[in-house]
Amino acid sequence: MPETETETEKEQGWLDEDGICFFPGPSARLPSEIRISSPDIGVLDLIAGLVIKNPKGPGIITVPYNSIQNETDTLPAKICGVVVDADLIKTMLAEDPDFISLKDPNALTWMNLDQWYQKFGTNGLALIAKMRIFWNKHGGGVQTGSPTGTTKKGKW
Repeated sequence: MPETETETEKEQGWLDEDGICFFPGPSARLPSEIRISSPDIGVLDLIAGLVIKNPKGPGIITVPYNSIQNETDTLPAKICGVVVDADLIKTMLAEDPDFISLKDPNALTWMNLDQWYQKFGTNGLALIAKMRIFWNKHGGGVQTGSPTGTTKKGKW
């Protein structure tokens, strides 16, 4: 427990950096929001394939994302990553350089894909697509094991 006013100020401001709440750790390298300038295109529309654990042996394989047609089709069990549709993105970026904007998790700034890569060294679109797939597959919130042994069947 802090004993002086200075200690109290330090304790209360430990998450503040430049007047905003600063999130350390792995989440600080993930986009907090995405903005796509076309109302007809969503994050999942920008996925060309899923990188999954090979169900028949060691290693990974890529399966086409368009093989999952609707909400009743199950997603593969072990998704490791995504392959974005580079042709679609290239076409859309030629018309609008800010077709896709990602929000820095610890700032109020929006970045295009190149700016994101320069700052974080990752494909921000692929990261947010993986997060969206996880959300659709498992639901949001805190994930815990199922005490009854029943789990949600991986639907998107």
